[in-house]
Formats: sequence, structure tokens, C-alpha cells
Amino acid sequence: MKKFAFLSLSALMMLAASCSDKDEPVRPPVPTEPVITVPSVADQVTLDLPEQSYDYEIDGNNYRFNYSNGQYLTFTMEDDVELGRYAIICKMGGASDIVIPPTVKAIGAESGKEIVWEIRGLDLYDGGAEGVKKVTLSKSVIGGYNKGVLGALNADWLRTQIGLMPDLENFEIENGLPGFCSINGAVYTSDLKSLVAVPRMKSGVFTIAENTTTVQTHAFHYCNKLTGITFPAAIKEIADEAVIYNDMLVLLNMEPAEAPLTSATSFGRMAQTAELRIPAGSKPSYFPEKPELEIPVAPIEPPEDSSWEEYDEYLRQLAAYNDAMEEYNKVMSVYTRPIGFRNFKNVVETTFE
Repeated sequence: MKKFAFLSLSALMMLAASCSDKDEPVRPPVPTEPVITVPSVADQVTLDLPEQSYDYEIDGNNYRFNYSNGQYLTFTMEDDVELGRYAIICKMGGASDIVIPPTVKAIGAESGKEIVWEIRGLDLYDGGAEGVKKVTLSKSVIGGYNKGVLGALNADWLRTQIGLMPDLENFEIENGLPGFCSINGAVYTSDLKSLVAVPRMKSGVFTIAENTTTVQTHAFHYCNKLTGITFPAAIKEIADEAVIYNDMLVLLNMEPAEAPLTSATSFGRMAQTAELRIPAGSKPSYFPEKPELEIPVAPIEPPEDSSWEEYDEYLRQLAAYNDAMEEYNKVMSVYTRPIGFRNFKNVVETTFE
């Protein structure tokens, strides 16, 4: 006969607690340093170009070149009728500080002459940039490489490439890159209005530049060393999943007196457990009471054989319904605009200086 062992209630509770501790990371205390202001001024970046060796190594189907600062870059080399010779970086390493130059050069095996490729993009893969803490991007880079086609430079491409650098602390952009710039090693649109991406290994409290109005989707994706984020007073919108997978985040300084536009998924679970600091007197904007309104009911369209009088009455009711819906949406927008803050429980009203 088999014997069964039964755990006591206290033992079961201890087991559950230990499992819970493994699931939840140990989080730091809430930062106490004063809120600072970061001016909306792009990094004044110029390239400090390392010398490139003409000798290369074969890395799979690609070519690896070494540089005098210890870095290496592995390229896919392409020829295009319109773009001419260009190269795409698919792997980088060898140094913690990587500079992406505008060109890569080689000596032709037959001609013995120098051949130049323009460096036009990144096509990194997982593990293609381990140990890299800082990248300085040349303004010659114009896009991403997908299935043999060089695509346009856009925010999604930049976020994807930055997300594939697990140790990255700073991503700087040479002055003159179309559409984008960097401020304190994070990527913004060149009009300085929108935050695009923050490197994963940024630590401590990150302050968004003061004239920023929008925080884009996945801007703080997997920023697991940040303990706090300060949103300046100019912020108007925080996109879906903008602040998500941030295990150490314990503080959000939200300076706008009027709650920014958010969605239900603007903040991840860990962000929602952080302390939310908002301006004194702004709680009705961030946590409005739900209006006691019933949604208007649309009139039923009469059948085709109805009289003109019946159809005219339907059109009158439809016009009244449209007016009622417009008023309903206007009133409800005050309630739904800050929906992303609804799950925050630890809310402190304060005066930002």
C-alpha cells in the first residue's frame, strides 16, 4: 500500500510565499532625489572615426572588418542600380563603445584598388551586439534591411535595432540624420516632440526632455534598470505599451496638470504598482468620476415601403441621435482620456519644483 504525505496549512503557506518571491523581483526603494529638467536640445554629436583595417574575415556569408578602437563590424555587402555599393551591419562587438562610420573599404582582389561601400543600415539579430554599451550612429544610415530590400528609416526600425542590444546604455545620433536625433543617449524625433526609444540599460531615474509631447509605443520596452521616469508638463499622449516590462520601476513623476491621453495598456503591471506622483489638485483629471450617462440608442430604419412621413420622422430621430452621441462622447472623453492611470493605487499629489 502506498503512503501519502500531507503538508500542514502553515507549510503550504510558506511554499506559496517562496514561489511568490521567485516570481516578484526585489525592487528598490522609491527614489527621493528632486525632479530635474532636461532641456529639449539634441546631443551635439560628431563622429570620432576609428581607423579601419582593410583585412577582413569571412563570418558566415558576411564580411567582418576590425577597427583601431577594438570594435568589429560584420557587413552584408550589396550592389544596387540606384544606391550603388552599400553595406548593412548585421553584427557588432569587440568594444563597449561602437562608432558606425559612413563607409567601409576593401581592396579589390583582382584590381588591387580600394572599393568603398556606403553603410546604409542595420539588420542586427539576437546576440549580434552583446556587450555593446554605447553606439554612435552615422547620419549616412538611411534605413533597415528586410528580405533583401533597404527600407525607409522609421521609428519602428530604430526601436527594433535598439531592442536587440541587451547591454546598451546610450544610443547617440550624428547631427543631420533625417527625422531623428538623440538627447542624453535616447532617441527622439528631430522636431524634439516625440520620444522614440530608451536603451534597455539606462538606470536610475530617466527624465524625458521638457518639450516632448508624445511617448511612443515601446519607448521604455524592457528598461529593467530604471527606478523612475519623469514625464514633463508638455506631455499630451502616452501610447500603447509605452512603459512595459520594467521590473525595477517604483516611481512615475507625472508633471502635466491635465492627464495625458493614455490607453488601458500604456503602462505594464510593474509600472502600475509604482508610486504615481501628480501635481497638487490634479487628481480629478487623472481619476475622474464616471459620468452617470446612458449611451443613446440609435433609431431603427423604417422598411422600404414606409411613407415619406415615417422616413422623415426617422431622419429627425437619427439627427437627434447623432447629436446625443456627440455630446455623450464629449462627456465620456473626460473619463476615458486618462484610462491608463485607472489601476494605479499608490497616488501622491505633490508640488513639482
